[in-house]
Amino acid sequence: MKGGASPSSSPSWTKLVKVVRRIPVFELEEAVLRNTHDVKLRVELGLRYSETFATEMPAMLLLEQASLFSDNAAVGWRFWNTLGDLHFSLLKRYPRYNYCFAFHLQKCTSALAKALSYIENVADTSLIVKYATGLFMKGERELPYELLKSLSLTYASNGAKLEPAAVVERHALLFRVTLANSIMHEAVHHITKLIELVTADTTLLPTGYTLNDFHLMLARCAQIEGDFLFATHTFSRILGETFGHSTVYSDDQYFSLWHHLGTSCYDQGHMWLCIEYYTLALTYAKHLPMRATIYYRRGLAYYCIGEAIKAEDDYRRAKSACHDVKPDVTLHDLKKEYLVEFDRLLDTPVATLISQVRKGMGKTTASIKVQRHFRHFMQRKRKKSDASRLLRRFSNSNRASSVVNLLASTDEGDEPIVAAPVPPPAPLH
Repeated sequence: MKGGASPSSSPSWTKLVKVVRRIPVFELEEAVLRNTHDVKLRVELGLRYSETFATEMPAMLLLEQASLFSDNAAVGWRFWNTLGDLHFSLLKRYPRYNYCFAFHLQKCTSALAKALSYIENVADTSLIVKYATGLFMKGERELPYELLKSLSLTYASNGAKLEPAAVVERHALLFRVTLANSIMHEAVHHITKLIELVTADTTLLPTGYTLNDFHLMLARCAQIEGDFLFATHTFSRILGETFGHSTVYSDDQYFSLWHHLGTSCYDQGHMWLCIEYYTLALTYAKHLPMRATIYYRRGLAYYCIGEAIKAEDDYRRAKSACHDVKPDVTLHDLKKEYLVEFDRLLDTPVATLISQVRKGMGKTTASIKVQRHFRHFMQRKRKKSDASRLLRRFSNSNRASSVVNLLASTDEGDEPIVAAPVPPPAPLH
């Protein structure tokens, strides 16, 4: 055939062939069980497990076990990318101050750094954003800014336009990074753009925040830059909407404003912002128990970004301010190590991991898939039966209409058809 490419040469057809040729998970598990020392099979099974949320932990353990043989040809750019994604997904299951969070964060940044060393990942913007986010959560400021400042805020690495939610998320991340680096004019630009997007579509509002929270952040940046007129106007508007319009506002009202914003940042795990706004709240805080609570939380935020000395100082200030107030997490719990427990998990035999996955999948994902397939089968069967019933109905109606047409044509004829007379019965002899 001329003038067109063959179906097998199209990219979509190639992807479909790859999906069809993939080994089923059960057969892959059986192959791993037959040869538990085959690193390539173990990596393939780990990559397959990583596609499902319920099997992320076994996938991470399989890939971590395979990473001990990093000189193997099966360990490459896709391996480190997937391993970093798994650790990034697992750390979201813990609070920001949990020692498991810190452990997975360290593993995530280490794996993503190795993934970026491959030429295949150099232009992957989602990978760069994830790596910069991990570094920023660890407490680094300059490198995340260098990684993010050259990225497009509207387009992905493949040229496709980003979803509005992803654009808002990138502006929010860049605002936090630029504010931590004290680059105020860029911080003002990103928070202003974020406010414009969220005002146009309120469904894009980041979780845990209100629109006034971002206006308050913008006013604070303007105040630092020296735009006191805009900052004062914004403060007065927000205070008036919150407490009613007045010419003079008390310290308690200013404290309530900054404390609420700092707590919102604390709850979302944005520790750099939490430190900024809790510090402002402390300038207006008068009650000792409240000051102690803020000191404890600010110290915890300092510890999360790697500044342990400042964290210990704030914990001491909190204890001296009010002995009755207890921290959300003690310094002893913050300093816990997850390495021993993780090594114990890492020693889990591959057969045990596969049996755990099969048991869990049998109770959750597999049964859901079976129910879904059965439901779709019944729907298809019902549609076929409805179609055949409709076809029979049409065929019956067509047959009836043909009989009616035949009778009508008989009535309209010149010579009606007369039935032949029945002959009399023969006489009996």
